[in-house]
Amino acid sequence: MTPHNRIIRIGYSNHPPFSYKHPNQDCITGESFEIATHILKQLGFHTIQPKETDFWALIPQLKSGVFDMIASGLLITPSRLTEVAFTHPTYQDSDGIMIHHRNPHRIHQFDDVIHHPLIKVAAVFGSFAMESIRLVPPNRRVPCLDLATALDAIVSGQADCVIGSTLALRQAAILRPYPELRLRTYRDGFSVPSAIPVEFGGIAMRKRDTTLLAAFNQALTTFIGSPSHLKLVAPFGIGISELPALHPHFESVWHNTSTPPPLQNPSSPHHP
Repeated sequence: MTPHNRIIRIGYSNHPPFSYKHPNQDCITGESFEIATHILKQLGFHTIQPKETDFWALIPQLKSGVFDMIASGLLITPSRLTEVAFTHPTYQDSDGIMIHHRNPHRIHQFDDVIHHPLIKVAAVFGSFAMESIRLVPPNRRVPCLDLATALDAIVSGQADCVIGSTLALRQAAILRPYPELRLRTYRDGFSVPSAIPVEFGGIAMRKRDTTLLAAFNQALTTFIGSPSHLKLVAPFGIGISELPALHPHFESVWHNTSTPPPLQNPSSPHHP
């Protein structure tokens, strides 16, 4: 995959704030999609074709050749690194939980979700939160295709909560404003069991596309943390505190993988 082809296909799902259809314009937007488009044009790709699919199908369809990269806010995890290559991270995040404001089951920690026999969890197919949700018995999981349907499930009473990316939950609530819902994050004391307290997301490519990956990463090194980058991602609720400074717990994710570790942008302050 080189700029000589001039055409590149980007896979995405409805996953705000990383990739979604603009509510007032006939275009795709979001943190990941906008960054991918910006860098690809810089590399000489002038025709960019968005390809929408379900979140759980992104990696299988990338590997089968339906599209050439994924720009949908995928978290970089050890299991995903066995299947695809990732660019340097474009953002950092942590888990949050969306609950009904009445909170009848008094959900305050993830342990409450695991042990309360009546709590039902909206489970979004393919999301990294599924790693934690597997600790919840299957009969208390409510399958959902995306966060929008997960929020619908909480409001309708089918589910009591959804666990996921704080950035994604915050943006989903903006696009689907339910006054009944409340978001709780690590700042409120909410946490899930995880070896990596800070999570990082990037853009995924096929492992064989090493030339494209190297060129993309080189462009990212000077772009992430720049004024142009911060202006581009500000509409999606991403600022300096979400810049992807390498967290010590994250180093193990990159150990013995074919993807190089992220470079610290000198213009970006380090955030532990």
